[in-house]
Amino acid sequence: MPLGTLIVIVDGAIVLASAPVFSIRNALYAGVAMYIGGRLVDVVVDGPNMARVAYIISDLHGKIANEILYSMGRGCTELQARGVWSGNDRPVLMCVLGRTETMRLKEIVASIDPEAIVFVSEVHEAFGEGFGSLRE
Repeated sequence: MPLGTLIVIVDGAIVLASAPVFSIRNALYAGVAMYIGGRLVDVVVDGPNMARVAYIISDLHGKIANEILYSMGRGCTELQARGVWSGNDRPVLMCVLGRTETMRLKEIVASIDPEAIVFVSEVHEAFGEGFGSLRE
């Protein structure tokens, strides 16, 4: 379990345990304050233009790219790669995503090709169509 998830669970348990002592209203205020504080820390640490890039290796890359394009409204770039062990040429899809789009991408890939290789990485800034302008 990721550390961030564990921290949220522990914080939530503490807020729930404090509800009978301090009141449900105060517990709700504490929960809202924790959420806002967490989002603020994310923006300060990661920056306001944080995005993610996903690389997808699959024999069904055409179907996956089509679904990403039409259901998510995101473009993909097809990169050419060659497996060192197999020596086979394989396309790799590269897709830059907003912070909240990773789960939707994983659902799409899993529904089309559960055997696909997907890795996601943080991008500190993304510019261009669908993201911020280079001129800002």
